[in-house]
Amino acid sequence: MGESSGDVLQTMETKMKVSLIITIKNEADISSLLESISKQTIGPDEFVFTDAGGNSEMQSVGWLTKYKNKKTVRFIDLPADANRSVGRNKAITAAKHEHILITDAGCTLEEHWVERMKEGFEKADVVAGYYAADCKNTFEKCVAPYALVMPDKLNVKTFLPATRSMGITKKVWQEIGKFDEDFRYAEDYALARKIHDSRIKIHVVADAVVYWRPRGNLSSFARMIYEHAYGDAYNKIFRPKVAFIFVRYFFFIGLMLLSLYFWPLWFFTLQLSIVYIVYSIVKNYRYVRDGRAVFILPVLQILSDLCVMTATAVGLLQ
Repeated sequence: MGESSGDVLQTMETKMKVSLIITIKNEADISSLLESISKQTIGPDEFVFTDAGGNSEMQSVGWLTKYKNKKTVRFIDLPADANRSVGRNKAITAAKHEHILITDAGCTLEEHWVERMKEGFEKADVVAGYYAADCKNTFEKCVAPYALVMPDKLNVKTFLPATRSMGITKKVWQEIGKFDEDFRYAEDYALARKIHDSRIKIHVVADAVVYWRPRGNLSSFARMIYEHAYGDAYNKIFRPKVAFIFVRYFFFIGLMLLSLYFWPLWFFTLQLSIVYIVYSIVKNYRYVRDGRAVFILPVLQILSDLCVMTATAVGLLQ
């Protein structure tokens, strides 16, 4: 007779132990994350939280010390200026188990996430789970394509793990050089690139989903784009699409300057501007399907372009 689903889950839990690590800095409320962990079909065997500055409210959450399966919960206090790389390295070092699961404090986990990530470890030492947008309004739906790999663009052959939804063994983490503690931004992408370049197998588990709420206003959106672009440039990571942004704007500025001497070019410049605005709407409208997106999407596109160019220049200089 075949094993029941309950027997399968029990067997998986017995033969592989996993530590879930989470970095925190001034997180006011992670109750949604904690609740999603409590509902997992297979729970983590250990929690390691690193708290930069010790200002987080989360240590007062009684759930952590009363976890229903009596799992190990540990806190590691860090200096207030500690970045995510420092926090993750400290947490992985302190973890008892070889198999490490990583997510962020601002996320919630689909109920099968741990189970499916553990299944991924059966096929590779690095597991890339998926991360989806948990949008509450039209603006956040417009932001999502700028922050996430949308489902219709997910390619399991090229998809790289991000620390919102990632699994890695301690062995690979050590071999690859850990998270670079000089990197405050895009540190997970830098690590993922090293894994990819080292030809270490990455197994993508598209149905191991973590939900993340996109930025809710223009200032936080701009900061997100700036930090990621700055991190890429500072970490010497160059993406072709960034080069295309510079080319587009240098070309546009050149046209505007030429238009000062040859006025008919103003019409061509205006047409190109309209085409670019329409392009910014068409490419992402299918993810929103709300009339208000017609006004929001062009603003996000231009703001994103400006942040990327500025952050890239600053990152390269530094």
